[in-house]
Amino acid sequence: MLQSFFLRTREYLSQDPDRLNAIRVSSVIALLAVPFIVIGKPFFGVSLALGALAGALSETDDHPKGRFEALIIKTVAFFVASTGVELAQFSSVLMAAGLGLSTVICILIGGISERYRGITFGTLLVSLYTMIGLTNNPPMFIQPVLLPLGAFIYGLVSLWQLRRNQWRMLDEQLSRGFSSLAVYFTTKAGLFPADAEDQRKIRNSLAVINQQIVTQLDGCRALINNYRDYDGESKVLRFYLHCFMLLQSLHERAASSHQRYDSLSNEQVHRELVEGIGAATGQLGTAIQQLADSLLRGKAFKYPIVLDWLIAGLKTELQKQHIPTDHPFHFMITNLSASATALYNMEDDRLRQMMPQLARDSRSAWQRFTAQLSWENGRLRYAIRLAICFVAGIAVAEIFDVAKGEWIVLTSLFVCQPSYGETRRRIPQRILGTISGVIAGSVLLQLLPTDAGKTVLLLVSSYAFFYWLRRDYHIAVIFVTIVVLCAFDLMTGNGTAVMLPRLLDTIIGSLLAFLSVRLLWPEWQYKRLPGLLREALTMNSAYLRVILDEYRHTPGPVADDLEYRVARRKAHRADGALVVAWRDMQVEPKKYQKFGEDAYRFTHLNHALLSFISAFGAHKSKHLELDAEVDSLAQAILQFLEATAERSIEAGGGKQQEMIEQSRSLRQRINEKMKTSEQDESRQQLLLLRNICELTTAIMEKSEFLQMAV
Repeated sequence: MLQSFFLRTREYLSQDPDRLNAIRVSSVIALLAVPFIVIGKPFFGVSLALGALAGALSETDDHPKGRFEALIIKTVAFFVASTGVELAQFSSVLMAAGLGLSTVICILIGGISERYRGITFGTLLVSLYTMIGLTNNPPMFIQPVLLPLGAFIYGLVSLWQLRRNQWRMLDEQLSRGFSSLAVYFTTKAGLFPADAEDQRKIRNSLAVINQQIVTQLDGCRALINNYRDYDGESKVLRFYLHCFMLLQSLHERAASSHQRYDSLSNEQVHRELVEGIGAATGQLGTAIQQLADSLLRGKAFKYPIVLDWLIAGLKTELQKQHIPTDHPFHFMITNLSASATALYNMEDDRLRQMMPQLARDSRSAWQRFTAQLSWENGRLRYAIRLAICFVAGIAVAEIFDVAKGEWIVLTSLFVCQPSYGETRRRIPQRILGTISGVIAGSVLLQLLPTDAGKTVLLLVSSYAFFYWLRRDYHIAVIFVTIVVLCAFDLMTGNGTAVMLPRLLDTIIGSLLAFLSVRLLWPEWQYKRLPGLLREALTMNSAYLRVILDEYRHTPGPVADDLEYRVARRKAHRADGALVVAWRDMQVEPKKYQKFGEDAYRFTHLNHALLSFISAFGAHKSKHLELDAEVDSLAQAILQFLEATAERSIEAGGGKQQEMIEQSRSLRQRINEKMKTSEQDESRQQLLLLRNICELTTAIMEKSEFLQMAV
């Protein structure tokens, strides 16, 4: 019975990485803090706990060997940073100068790789924790021992847990990717059917989700390359590489559009078929979520047979209604069927023998570091901006004798982000979360006045903080505020005394972060949009070019389609950058929200264009070559798309009109070819090419906006 209980508990925890991480961190904090609190040395226990907290916040997904290397570097960096703060504590000028310089260096080193980003963030965090701890007048150099030691002990526990299942990081990364893809399919199912207003809302959501998926794909790729560096091409790694390739393939099919869905929704005669496609799309999302869950549980994926029944029913309905084979319904159902087949073959051992290469940054660490040393690089501007923000925080605390002024700088670290939009969204979350945490923490401390009660509240709040950190930042801030109140109450016996100073410091730190991104080299999105759109069109052109190359390959197996996958990833990255810019524009000052509706229109048009290109790529076959005339038309459309990317921003009205006439001629040729083509595949390809041409033309016709923005 006991063994069964432990197995159920283990499965419960493994289903949610956030829950597992929260349990690990809170357990280590309990291990470090409780013994010292019991023996009446709360400062030692809380300092060790803060070190563990910093270690956990700076931890990144990595191979066990890489994580051990990072742990050694992190421990040394924490010791040096904390010692530096101790040495500078008697001079505010020296403290401000040292913190400012180290901030710039840390941010730039963090730009080398994700591993270094985690280490340098933790280093800055430990520096600020040391500053806060100095207000309690601890013995000299005790914090440079306790904080790194706490981080080191947490790192050892985390490493021990990872060594028990060294593939856990890949399970979690891929599971997140599949979960986001499942949300994409489920959200997309709402398009079948949907009115114009619902279509707009759903497409906005899909663009945002797509950007998240692309980010997660990049994370998966980097982690697989990391494991490959340490373990080579092992049999187990082949399974995860197969999962990653499946995720990419399903994403391409998910992002595919085969027709303007609003026009399909308006076909009342095919209403049941449209609803059936929506049901199958939603069921596909459910199946992908089951795959994500199976990765976390370490169990074989069970393919849901109901998905086959739905798709078979759709195919039967196509025949009953005598729908022409070149109708978009056939393309859409073929796409669903191919996605379902890929899921069904998930456990096929033959597919796991492939070890395709993945793109990686071939630059050395030094080259990546020096690449940031340009004013055009946003990371350098962010590093200097954050450093100035820290110095200003220290100056405000000194000049106005702000109680607990160190919290001003700590708030700025979490609130000040690389862009105005990110910072603007963080500020209300941080302030409201702090207010809520202060009120809740004060009430709870009154209800739990004993050290035992405060310790339990500290541990529960630590668990909740890490559980919500990736889910909802606002809720996470509430719990971390309670953690702070508990820690100070345990150390001083009067944690409620820091409530108002904590709240005031949060407001001042948030204000400084806001002013820094508002006044120091702000990069308003309306200025970036022309360049982002041009980059997106260029990447779409490269994507379409490699798709056409794939169609032209001699039939037979292809060893590796790395060039195709890289072009696809770059196109989706560029599309994601447009989406982020449009979202950030929504929270910028009104006078800088220029061309807001046009920005949305361009973002929507580019995402739709990428969706049609993805559909053209998703249906390529190694055994299907393009008809000679279709190939000629495709090449002409590619050249038109490339010309749009290269000349639309600079082109004058005459050149623009000439290109629009060229587009009209291309569409006319496509329509004529569709009437005479006898092959269903060719008509379907022509339909997609026509949609690509129409969307490129729509972007071209809006190029006046680009010239105004420039």
